Amino acid sequence: MNLPSFFSFPKESTLKVLRIGKIGPGGISLQRLEKLFIRLGKTKTYSLLPKELKKPRKKSGRPVILLFTGGYQRFLHVIPLLDKYGLKAVLALPVGLIGQYDSWQEPHQGPWQDLLTQEQIKHLSKNPNIAFATMGMDGTNLQNLPQDIAIWQLTESKVRLERLCAQAVTATFFAQKDPTDFAVLSAAAQHYEWIFTHQKGNHVFPPERSLKTIPVRRFRPFMWI
Repeated sequence: MNLPSFFSFPKESTLKVLRIGKIGPGGISLQRLEKLFIRLGKTKTYSLLPKELKKPRKKSGRPVILLFTGGYQRFLHVIPLLDKYGLKAVLALPVGLIGQYDSWQEPHQGPWQDLLTQEQIKHLSKNPNIAFATMGMDGTNLQNLPQDIAIWQLTESKVRLERLCAQAVTATFFAQKDPTDFAVLSAAAQHYEWIFTHQKGNHVFPPERSLKTIPVRRFRPFMWI
């Protein structure tokens, strides 16, 4: 029996969003990430940014969005690989943790836990192949917050990130597995063009604007990486 694979989907299939979290321990190594990028090239898969989703796709092959979540400094090591293989990426940032350390461990015990600083984000914003998205301000699952706080975080994150990177932020990432708070989703629909979520479509956010994210590590058995 043939096992399903991301790379076996037909060209007319729904746009996929491959989600990558930490680079390093507890995540994916740069070596495996490069193998993924090589595989994307061999299967004529190219990456898009949110601003390109509404434009006619003249390029042949399979479109995909590469979504890096968490805002870790190790993303800086990914830039040379993106350039090498002609790929683009979306970076989802928790704006309340910029420049901090994301771990319960003692500080600086794991440099892969360091988060991007304001200056690093400003520098990245000058790269035309990088776009930004928001997520919970401190990485918290918005579904676990009181409704008013979750809605405030959605709007405040957009304002802060746009001010910092000096560009429009049109996408947000919902970390929860099945977002069902329709008030929060309604707020997202009002302020963002796109939502990256674990589950595609719902009654509030139009399915064509709600893109399902897939953890890239889930595909390791099928991608030979």
